[in-house]
Order: sequence, then structure tokens, then C-alpha cells
Amino acid sequence: MAIDSISSSFSNVSERTPVGDTSSQNSEKSIWGEDGFTFGDLLDIINPFQQLPIISTIYRAITGDEISPASRVAGGTLLGGPIGFIVSAVNVGVEAATGRDVGEHMIALLDTPPTIQMADVAKRYSKTHNLA
Repeated sequence: MAIDSISSSFSNVSERTPVGDTSSQNSEKSIWGEDGFTFGDLLDIINPFQQLPIISTIYRAITGDEISPASRVAGGTLLGGPIGFIVSAVNVGVEAATGRDVGEHMIALLDTPPTIQMADVAKRYSKTHNLA
């Protein structure tokens, strides 16, 4: 009976309204993602494929999975200690500011820029240097 009363008290947590201005709070994502803390977030915390720097970017690109900021910081702390906490917090900050995490920025650096045609280079060179 005690378990039933505890579970019933938590069953309507999502229906409760937060204190203060709710218009801006409802439009933003929670630190645990759009659906709040779920079992999936717990799996993200302990899944090393979600936490290892290069592997996590590749894993999420292949699976289409997303990780919430709180899961990223909690998993970084669990697997990396204080250094993992700092690195994952910086990574979350970079993603919040730019829309991409550090791993995605590193992959973007590896993308080759469009090649410049030699004819264009020759035209630019002849305009800037007197070859006549």
C-alpha cells in the first residue's frame, strides 16, 4: 500500500505547473530533454558509446539517438570523474551556443572545402600581376 501511495503521488508530476512565469519555461527544453528524465536517460548516462569523445558523435550519427545535456554531464562525471565533468560541461556549453558539440565541430573540420578551379586561379593571378 505504501508503494501505491508513493507511485500515485508521482503519477501527475508532469501535470503540475511550475512556479513563476510558465510561458518561457514551457517553450524551452528541459535539461533532461523534451520528455524529462526517463529510463533512456539513465541508459545514456551509463552507455560508453554516448560518452567517449569521437565514438559518441559517430554512434549518434549512425543510430540517430540524441543525448540530453544532463545525461551528457552525468555520464561524463561517472566515467571521467572531475575532468569528465568539466569536459562534458564545456561540450554542453559549446552545443548550446553553436548548435553543434565539439565532436561535430571536429568532423566539420575534416570536410574538404570545395576545390578552386585552376582557371579561376590563373585569372585572379593575371589580374593582380602584370604578365604582359
